[in-house]
Amino acid sequence: MHNLSQDDRRRIYAVYVAIYNLSLDTQRKTMLLTTLMGGNDWSWRVIGITPGALEVLAANDYRYVKGKICRAHLVGRIDTARAVFEIPHPLPEDQFFNLIWENDKTVIATKSENKPKGILPKPVPIDYTLGLFRCNRLVGFRHGKKEADFLRKFHANHKAGTE
Repeated sequence: MHNLSQDDRRRIYAVYVAIYNLSLDTQRKTMLLTTLMGGNDWSWRVIGITPGALEVLAANDYRYVKGKICRAHLVGRIDTARAVFEIPHPLPEDQFFNLIWENDKTVIATKSENKPKGILPKPVPIDYTLGLFRCNRLVGFRHGKKEADFLRKFHANHKAGTE
């Protein structure tokens, strides 16, 4: 989000205000907010991985395992939507972007760890500025050779206690 131009930032904020003013329930507004904010390089940045997800990936030579691995939001998207829509007035622009940025953090987890109202295991931190696990066009994330190579080394360091 830090690489947004001022024009794009103003446009996104204007769309947020327009969504805020719609006579829709929060669930529908959440879908619109997801579409607005998802699919960018900065969307839903990965800041960690659960030990369980790391083991699942290790068992599969660090390749993506469809149906078993996902990104899990630390703050649910519906909770973020409530914070920006279920208030008396739209948030000011800076507050809106700060809240989105703070609530945008995700971790790589197993599908079974990412349960509604569940508690994720403590993740092993990953530096999001490495640019790994970037958002796909809307949901999901990129997991290619670069990510597999990173995870291979990361897992070895984690097991050795040096990550």
